[in-house]
Amino acid sequence: MAQPIVTETTIIETLGKVYNQFGFEQSPLPARFAALLNDPAKSVVEDEGDASEAAAEIRKTLWSYYTGGGASASSTCQLFHVLGRENELGWIKGEARGFIYIP
Repeated sequence: MAQPIVTETTIIETLGKVYNQFGFEQSPLPARFAALLNDPAKSVVEDEGDASEAAAEIRKTLWSYYTGGGASASSTCQLFHVLGRENELGWIKGEARGFIYIP
């Protein structure tokens, strides 16, 4: 079964809780993340403990643009939980110390 299409709105609503104060909503990142999340080839997890390419790229981008590892990892975890794709998180979960999914 194909995964549902991820919209920029879902991304902004989820990641915006942390990053809109830094201009996330107006940035090109929501569209970039939607493209990553909607590419089935980027959702593949090869080995246990690995993160999908989509998850790793989103975490890396958030870290580079806004904050260090903990916040970017927790935000990535939140997004993938909202999408029902937590199986793609792999090593990112270990960087999100104390992460608690907030529905």
